[in-house]
Amino acid sequence: EIASFLMSWRCREHRCAPHDFFVSYRAAPGVGADARHPGACDDKTVARDIFHELSRARPGRRVPTVFFDKKCLVDGEPWQDGFLHGLQHSSVFLLLISCEGLARIASANVTQDNVLLEYE
Repeated sequence: EIASFLMSWRCREHRCAPHDFFVSYRAAPGVGADARHPGACDDKTVARDIFHELSRARPGRRVPTVFFDKKCLVDGEPWQDGFLHGLQHSSVFLLLISCEGLARIASANVTQDNVLLEYE
């Protein structure tokens, strides 16, 4: 059942299965810009900016498909399935690593950590 779903999965943004890029980032509350670090960017903001830059049309070139969870996951479907499909069917894996983003990996033996799953 899950295998047939993954075979038929289509991205909400691109209406396709394979992607040229997969953007991995930490989407954790409290991570990133705050009063102590004015002007700092959180991982999600950086990931969104990368998505927009890579997705920008360039003369004479095909616009690449970029898997960004906020754009590609299908509402009402299990996010894990779309996430895994996007990860497995992307040509390039872009890994955004920040000190704040790595902090939660320290407790991955207690609480599941999706970023760590991507790294594996």
